[in-house]
Amino acid sequence: MPQRLARPSFFPLPLATGLLTAQIIGFFHVRHSNILTFEQMQQVKAAGFLPIPFGHAADKLSQWASALWGGVFFTLSLGAGLAIATWVIVNACKGVFGGLRLFTLAASAVWMALLVWINLDGFTLFGTLYAVLVPAVTAVFTIGRQGRPGVSLAWLLSPLIVLTALWYSQMDNLLFINIRDYLLLSNPAGRAINDFYYRYTMYPARSFKSFRQQTVRTCHLAKPDGGLDTVRLALIRNDIIPIADKTLSQMQVSLAGRQLRLSSPSGAGLVIPIRELATHPRRVIERFSAVTDRQARLRMLTFYGLLIGFPVLLYLTVFNLVLRLMHGLAGQRKAPPLTALFCLLLGCALLWPVFSGSREIRKLDNSQLASALGSSNWHLRLAALRRISDEGLEISKFTGYHFQVARAKIVERYWFAKALGQSRSTATLKELYRLLDDPHPNVVCQSLAALGQRNAKEAIAPILAKLTSTDHWYIQYYAYRALRRLGWNQGQSHRPA
Repeated sequence: MPQRLARPSFFPLPLATGLLTAQIIGFFHVRHSNILTFEQMQQVKAAGFLPIPFGHAADKLSQWASALWGGVFFTLSLGAGLAIATWVIVNACKGVFGGLRLFTLAASAVWMALLVWINLDGFTLFGTLYAVLVPAVTAVFTIGRQGRPGVSLAWLLSPLIVLTALWYSQMDNLLFINIRDYLLLSNPAGRAINDFYYRYTMYPARSFKSFRQQTVRTCHLAKPDGGLDTVRLALIRNDIIPIADKTLSQMQVSLAGRQLRLSSPSGAGLVIPIRELATHPRRVIERFSAVTDRQARLRMLTFYGLLIGFPVLLYLTVFNLVLRLMHGLAGQRKAPPLTALFCLLLGCALLWPVFSGSREIRKLDNSQLASALGSSNWHLRLAALRRISDEGLEISKFTGYHFQVARAKIVERYWFAKALGQSRSTATLKELYRLLDDPHPNVVCQSLAALGQRNAKEAIAPILAKLTSTDHWYIQYYAYRALRRLGWNQGQSHRPA
């Protein structure tokens, strides 16, 4: 029995079929959300307000490519997590327990519990499809496929266990930021991955965000002229736009005696005193969002799929490719240990920039910040910028802050913009305006956030100009947040084209 378990086949066809199933579901999931969002934003624009996404960014909602690439997010996170978990459980059932009925029943019970759990807050169609079809397809192909001998589990799992421990040592709330700074934005391949992520993740994100998390929401007033002027104004000021088409509204508002009824298209909602919406709008919106949110469990499952499933999938993919290459170069006996060694070294090589970069920040003394800003070493300049930003120091007090921004790396310009958000010098405000025209969207987004943080009311006009001229949804999202922080609201003029 141990010998049978020790030689599975890689890359597993069951995982490929599970991922393909997740991609198909993800495509239709994002496509459905995109079309609905497009129609809602058209209604917002027709009502004379500013939709987000806007212009060419909104037009992309109707394109098939947006749904296709947006679905990849669900495939590599939720799909990877469900497929790998199912594949491991079914293989354990077949190999370790020899198909023992009790274990099979336990695994089936876990699957049924997942279906019940994901729908506890109300039925979610696409969440159910992921939870049913991805494990089912993966399980069927795992059970029905014998596979050829591949590699010992010891060679496969040893590097994975060691790398998990090493990467876990860097686990904190800055891990993803460090990965972006030191692994992605520092090289062309990483920048391509980063840019893909920021270009297409707004589509899947919109598909399962709660009401509270969305930027511009829609509502329908049952009797717009029935004494709801105060309610209408409060909704608009909180980015909830009254539209004409009730079928496209995310919140339906009606009077119930002296009270206000707020309900979602599914019928869930709450009843509140009319005055409460005007006096405590954010609290009301949070309560409404919590009552009507059916996607919270799907978001949680997707997050853990991204955190665990995606790295494991990436590891299995690399292991398989290297194993096949080593079979041709070193022969069948030497291929597994050489592959394991290669994957271990590769994982350590990827970890090193993250580890050394975060260590550089920790060991940098505040007295060294000025010299670090003027250093020829971009790692030192970045460490100084991050320290200045994290501690809220006034960057204009450091003589070296006038480094060549045009020649600086993207990640430096990003943290330079973030540090400028802490500044209170009028001279540094001009630097932020220049960064609004930066060619990289991450820098532009951070510049917009910094302008909002500076509380510079004169920045409203250039921010609006940026919002209405870009076709990048992420930039529009940051621009809108900056506008709201500066006191602008949907009741004011924006002159959309």
